[in-house]
Amino acid sequence: MVMNLLENIPRLEPVIQILVALGWSDEAIARLGDGTIGLGTRILGLVQEYDTLITQGHSVDVAIQTLRRRAPRFTAELLEQFGTHLGAGSGKNEARQMALKSVQLGMIIMQDVRTHQGTLLVPRGFEVTSLFLERIGNFGPELLSETVKVMVPAAKAVVD
Repeated sequence: MVMNLLENIPRLEPVIQILVALGWSDEAIARLGDGTIGLGTRILGLVQEYDTLITQGHSVDVAIQTLRRRAPRFTAELLEQFGTHLGAGSGKNEARQMALKSVQLGMIIMQDVRTHQGTLLVPRGFEVTSLFLERIGNFGPELLSETVKVMVPAAKAVVD
């Protein structure tokens, strides 16, 4: 269905080719080389697999090490750049479970937060801002006591 929507938009052919190539074997992706389609496919695949690992609660370091074992789809150079960008090896981030009321500025919420009726309040990947902290009191005591999965920068590590 997504492809049907994209194929009618001018100049999105490379994006469509990247999305199609995501389902290919490692060997087929490697044959694409380092051009726009090959590199785009590897980057998008890397980000998708990284997101899956982080959402499962793995730390940045564990996720990057897991992805390194999945070469040749992801080149060593691409993984090194990605890991450096994320601060892998620095002990920079830690996955934790905590009450929503305990989140702090700079933490990243790793799951959708919804009301009991199913309304989305905070999407997965949301970085906690000062405005969010000001408004969090409006969520109500039941929702504030709900446990959420967050990515905590090491400098922000707190005890529940």
